[in-house]
Amino acid sequence: MDRLVDGVWTPSPNELTSVVIDLNEADIQRLELSSSNSENRIERLRATMIGRFYIKHLKKVWFIRWAVLTIWRNGYPLYANIQAFFSESEIRKWRKLISHGDYIRRRGEDAKILMGFEVVNTPMPDVIPGHEKNHLISPHAVYKYPEIYKFDINNAVVCGASNLIFVGEEVLHHDLYDFKRDYTSEELHGRIVFNQGLDKLRWLSRDKLPGIIPVAATFLDSCASNYAHWLTEVLPRIAIFCSDESSINVPLLINDGLHPNLVESIRLVAGTSRKIIMLPAGRAVTVQKLYVCSVAGYVPFERRDSKLENHSHGLFSPYALSIIRKCANSVIDAYTDNWPDKIIIRRRTGARLVKNFSVLESALIRSGFKVVETDRLSFIEQVALFSRAKVIVGSSGAALANLVFAPQDAQIFILISKLEGTSYWYWQNIACATGKTITYVLGNIASGDKTIHADFAINVSEFICSLKVRGIISENFEENKEPSMNIEKCEVMSLPRINDPRGNLTYVEAGRHIPFDIKRVYYLYDVPGGAERGGHAHRQLHQLIIAMSGSFDIHLDDGYEKKTVHLNRSYSGLYVCPMIWREIDNFSSGAVCMVLASDYYDEDDYYRNYEEFVLDAKPPIV
Repeated sequence: MDRLVDGVWTPSPNELTSVVIDLNEADIQRLELSSSNSENRIERLRATMIGRFYIKHLKKVWFIRWAVLTIWRNGYPLYANIQAFFSESEIRKWRKLISHGDYIRRRGEDAKILMGFEVVNTPMPDVIPGHEKNHLISPHAVYKYPEIYKFDINNAVVCGASNLIFVGEEVLHHDLYDFKRDYTSEELHGRIVFNQGLDKLRWLSRDKLPGIIPVAATFLDSCASNYAHWLTEVLPRIAIFCSDESSINVPLLINDGLHPNLVESIRLVAGTSRKIIMLPAGRAVTVQKLYVCSVAGYVPFERRDSKLENHSHGLFSPYALSIIRKCANSVIDAYTDNWPDKIIIRRRTGARLVKNFSVLESALIRSGFKVVETDRLSFIEQVALFSRAKVIVGSSGAALANLVFAPQDAQIFILISKLEGTSYWYWQNIACATGKTITYVLGNIASGDKTIHADFAINVSEFICSLKVRGIISENFEENKEPSMNIEKCEVMSLPRINDPRGNLTYVEAGRHIPFDIKRVYYLYDVPGGAERGGHAHRQLHQLIIAMSGSFDIHLDDGYEKKTVHLNRSYSGLYVCPMIWREIDNFSSGAVCMVLASDYYDEDDYYRNYEEFVLDAKPPIV
C-alpha cells in the first residue's frame, strides 16, 4: 500500500528491508582548518550583515543577482592581483597550468589505463511541443570520451573543495578543462584568479603550512556538494579507481561537509572499510604519494564568455557510470517491487521553478503518478525508486541525475525553459551514456529574468495531450477538470467548546479537529478601519482562519467561483485549502484574526499576483 506524507510518496516501513549501507565513521578522518589558514573572502562577505541580507532578500531578484555577480567576476580578480603584486606570499605567485595528460607525457612515463576510448551517440532529444525543436542546437551527433587512467605524483599539494593539484611551480588540471570557455567555482568563491592569457593562476585561499599525508587518492572537487556533479563526475572517478585491484588499500581524499547521502554513495562503490580523509575548503595537505584518477565525467560550472562558440554541454563516461549502476543493483535487489512506476519530482525551492507546476502535479496525480521529493530519501532509496520507474517527469535540477539508474526503456520528461545558449545536451549526454534518451518539455520564461536560473511556465494541456498520444495516460483523462483543491472544500468548521461560568474554553487538536498538522501560528491585530489584508494564495499550504475577537469578512476565489464568509465566533474557523485566493476586509474594532498553518513560512509557496494565480488555477483550454 502507498504511504503518503504531506501528499508525497515515501517508502513504507516494510519496503525498508535490511538494506542499510554502513557509513562506518571509524574509518573517516576529518582534518580541521589550521590557524594559519588564509581567510576565504567570499565566506567572510557572506557572514557580514550585508551578505546575509543579500542572500535572504536580494539574491532572488535576477537583475540584482546579475549586477552583483558581474561586479564580483570582473572586479575581484583585479583587486586580488593588485594585492598579490604587493604581497611577498610565496603561495600567491603565478603558477603555470598543465593538464594531467601533458604532465605524464613530459615525465615520459606511462599511466595505467583503466578504460579505453568510448564512443557515445547523442541524437536530437524529443521536444514537446514538436515545432519548438529549433531552440535546440546540437553540439555534436556523437562524442568520443577519452581514455581513463591513473597515475601518481610525489609530494603534491591538494586543497579542500578543488580538483587542482600543486606540484612545484605548476598546477595540474584534468584533460577536459577549457579555461577560455569554462568559468570555475574556485573563481566564483574567490579562491583563485587567472592571468589574462588563462595559462597561469594564483591560489588565494589555502594553508601556509599544509599538513602531511603519506599516501592518498584525491577526489576533492569544487562542485562535489551538488548532487548532479557528484553523481556524474566525482563518484564515477571513485568507482573506477576503486574497481582497480591495485588501489584496494589507498585512502580517499574528499571534501568535508558532504551530505550523508553522498557519503553513503562512496561506501556503496568503495566498500565500508575504505579509509576516507575529509578536507574542508581551503585546508591544504602535502601528500607524499598522491594517486590521481583522470576525469570520468565533466560539465563546466559556468560559461566564461557566452560570445564564444562550441561550449561543452558535458561529457560522461559510459563505463564509469556502469560501475556505479552495477554496485547499486547488487544492493537494491533486496528491496521489494512495490515502488511507483510513474513519478513526478517536486522541487519547491531554488532556481528554475515551474510556475504552474501545481497544476501539472494535480493532473498527473489524477492519472496515477506519485509525487516524490528526493531530499526525503536516502541515496539507496533514490536508486531503488529511479531504477523501477517507467515514466519520470521533473524540472531541470540535480535530482534528475538519478536518471542514470533508470531502465533503458524509461520515458524521461524534463521541464526546461526556452532560452538561447542553454546546454540542452547536458541531460541528453548523461542519458545517452547510460543507454537512454530524454524528452524536453519547453516552457516560456515567466519573468524579466533571462538567465538559466529564471522561473518558467509550460503548456500543461499540450503536455497532457502528448502523454495521451504516447499511451502514458488514458485517452479519457479530463485534462481541464477543475483542480482537486476548489472552493467547495473551504468550509467553516466548528471547534470544541467547554462552557464555564468563569469563562469558556475552545481548543484545537491537529488531525482531530482540522485536516492537517499545525506547523505555524500567526495573527493579525490592531488592523485600522477600512484596511484589507490577505491578497494572496498558497500553492501547498493548508490554513484555518479564526476570529479570536471581533469579526471580519474573507473573500475566497479558486479561479472558477467566488464566495464570501463572515467570521465572528472564536469557536469556529474557516478551512482554506491550497490554491485559493483570499482577501480579508471589513474588520470590526478590536478584531483579532488568528491563522493556523500546515507549514513553516515559505515565500516560494505564495502567489502574490492574481493573474499568475488564475493562470495556474484555471489553465486555458488548448
